[in-house]
Amino acid sequence: MNNGNIHDVVRQFIIDEFVYNPHLIIKLQDETALQDENILDSLGVHTLILFLEEHFNITVLDEDVTRDNFGTIKGIVAYLEQKTA
Repeated sequence: MNNGNIHDVVRQFIIDEFVYNPHLIIKLQDETALQDENILDSLGVHTLILFLEEHFNITVLDEDVTRDNFGTIKGIVAYLEQKTA
């Protein structure tokens, strides 16, 4: 799966599942800090990880759950590119 497809899948899942304010969709950038902007909380991160594991057929290890890997869309995409390479 190419970078664009990974990005689109991740962004759309986050919007569909966690963005309840339409104004946030406009603000949501690849570098937006998802937890700092209250888009993801710990349960949201868990939900996101379950989706990613199923959709991309990967296993996310506990030590991989960091702000670098799951704090922004950009970080999530980079992590997935590494895991699916």
